[in-house]
Amino acid sequence: MYQPDGAGWAKALGDDCFAFNSPALQAGTLWQAAQFAQQQLHCDPLQPLQQSDLFVADSDQFSLVGQHLGQVVGA
Repeated sequence: MYQPDGAGWAKALGDDCFAFNSPALQAGTLWQAAQFAQQQLHCDPLQPLQQSDLFVADSDQFSLVGQHLGQVVGA
């Protein structure tokens, strides 16, 4: 289901995709080590991307940490 041959995996932007070459954010990706070192290491985490070797899955349970700055946790 999660395509082990992909160069990376990502949370979908918007609707669930479960497909290659769908929109995602750099911050929601997980890459094979070699792919990350070659291309992704110096990318902006908020940069949208869409690649034929990036498998994009569901959009659930993904939020940027920066969206939670300033909130009190556990109060």
